[in-house]
Amino acid sequence: MVLLFLLKCLGFITSRLPNDIVRGISVTIGTVAFWAMPKRRRITLSNLYYAFPDKGKKWRSRVAKESFCRMIELGMLAISSKYLTEERIAANFIASPSLIRTIDNIRQSKRGALVLIPHVSLMESATMISKISGVECPQMGVIYRPFNNKSLEKFIRGSRARFGVKLFSRKSGFIDAMKLLRENGIVAVLFDQNAGCSGYTTTFFDRCTQAAKLPGILATKYKVPVYCLYPNRISTWKAELKIERLCQSCGSPVELTVAANKWLESKLCASESACADWLWPHNHWKITFAKPRILSLDRTRNWLRETKQLLKYKTFPKKFKVFVRMPNWLGDVVMAIPVLRALKNSRPDMELTLLCQPRFMELLSQLSLVEHFIPLPEKGMRYFFKFFHYRKLYPDIHIVFTNSLRGDVEAYIINATVRLGIVNDHSRPLLTDVFNFGPNFDQSSVHQTRILATFLRAYGLKSNINYTPYRVCLELDPKRLARHSIGMICGSSNNPSKRWPVSHWRILIERLLNAYPGILVKLYGTSLDSKLADKITLGMGKSSVEQLCGATTLTELSKNMQGNDLVISGDTGGMHIANMFGRPVVCIYGPTNSIHTGPIFNGKRVIIYPEGCSLKGGFPVKDVTVNQVLSATASIMDNYV
Repeated sequence: MVLLFLLKCLGFITSRLPNDIVRGISVTIGTVAFWAMPKRRRITLSNLYYAFPDKGKKWRSRVAKESFCRMIELGMLAISSKYLTEERIAANFIASPSLIRTIDNIRQSKRGALVLIPHVSLMESATMISKISGVECPQMGVIYRPFNNKSLEKFIRGSRARFGVKLFSRKSGFIDAMKLLRENGIVAVLFDQNAGCSGYTTTFFDRCTQAAKLPGILATKYKVPVYCLYPNRISTWKAELKIERLCQSCGSPVELTVAANKWLESKLCASESACADWLWPHNHWKITFAKPRILSLDRTRNWLRETKQLLKYKTFPKKFKVFVRMPNWLGDVVMAIPVLRALKNSRPDMELTLLCQPRFMELLSQLSLVEHFIPLPEKGMRYFFKFFHYRKLYPDIHIVFTNSLRGDVEAYIINATVRLGIVNDHSRPLLTDVFNFGPNFDQSSVHQTRILATFLRAYGLKSNINYTPYRVCLELDPKRLARHSIGMICGSSNNPSKRWPVSHWRILIERLLNAYPGILVKLYGTSLDSKLADKITLGMGKSSVEQLCGATTLTELSKNMQGNDLVISGDTGGMHIANMFGRPVVCIYGPTNSIHTGPIFNGKRVIIYPEGCSLKGGFPVKDVTVNQVLSATASIMDNYV
């Protein structure tokens, strides 16, 4: 009761204020709200960024501020309209000739009509049509979203019904709306509200959203003409009510929805003032962020296929922006690739951007998985400051594959709407949502790729994980292909304990050259592995053994590996690259866990452990014998030589 009393007092006082004063109040409150509500401000700027990518930052900021001001103006009109004098209404709101003609045609046709109204600052004037037009108007009912607060709902209903308009709740007024159409009345709908989980997926400004099916059902069921009513704002609390025919009778609800959205887009693109008049802070696209299904558009209520046909999209617009923070080590990056492939296939509107080490970008770009890369800067005092630039890209989701504070700080600075990660042994307060496997889950018994897939499935990932190897480097030297070759990776940049001893490598190479005369052995690795490789190849002929450590980029390495008959390696990133490109691999494990970090792509792979060692590791790698590796190698090479 106190709230209702205060609203009545405020509405009465405001109704007596001149328009200029109302404008001043709305600008003051709107500007304060713009700066005091950072989350809502970001949503507004993000929506304008996606809808008008060609406009500059200053333009979007100006429109966003004005939209906040007009949102306040709308609220002031809603609580004041009950107390506005009829003279002031007649002076401030006028009916266009087209509106008067349309009302007369509807009355004479005795068919009824469906009127669509957008969320603009002076939409409340639609309830005053019978007074503004000055002509006899058929009974009009408005379907609207009721307020949760009962006192506010009661007050607003009374205000809107002042001139005889019936109010139908969106939750329960469907039957009353149908009855009014049968009686040749006019049913008005605020059509551009986000319909939430009950809506159907379509697009608005080429961006996926949820639209209500109700207007389309009413139009197609009763075959009534559909109009769009638009209060064309002149100034504060002044407008000319215009109406346009949308369609004589739409064939289906989706056709009506798409047509209405395109009509509204054209209005908002007409001028800066018209654009600011729409309620951008309301976030028409918010259903995109329903967390259980955020990564998928595979819903029962889905109009995307029909929308694509009606709008003649060749490819679906990429306006759902996802950032993924990749791991720092090559092996972890490769093991995440099947999940990236599934992620990319999960939403046709996804634009995927990877934040990764610069040395990985050339290799990943070959896979045609992502649209953009953000190279991680070098560590230093200004490391984190460089991420503020990417806030302007307004990503929708930021997925953090790393389990580190550094990755979380990066995501927090970039400030995506949703920031996702896996929580293990420490909290991650800088992320908006974390996935917890639970205390009884043993990650060491599950492969790293499958852990990432399970994590993303909790947020709607539907696509199957595809472990098919890649085939991208096809320009191989014919002379090299004519000669059988074995690749070897002898080093390990991140963990020296995974390195097989030099003496073992030397014996293995000598025995392989004797067993398979004419083969070529290639040693791969980073520049840090060069000294180790030099010791292994000491005294060996260059015609039989090539030392390539530090001499190849990742792209050149992947190209070379695709020409090998097989690759022998410890638990290294290079081994995962060979596996990713479909090369048979012989993997020498000992201290590490092949269940968790073993090769994951389909293809021939043999994993060797020391005698008595479990698949979870724990034994020194030196305990793997040359005979074990030679036997595994022979099982593959005998098919080639």
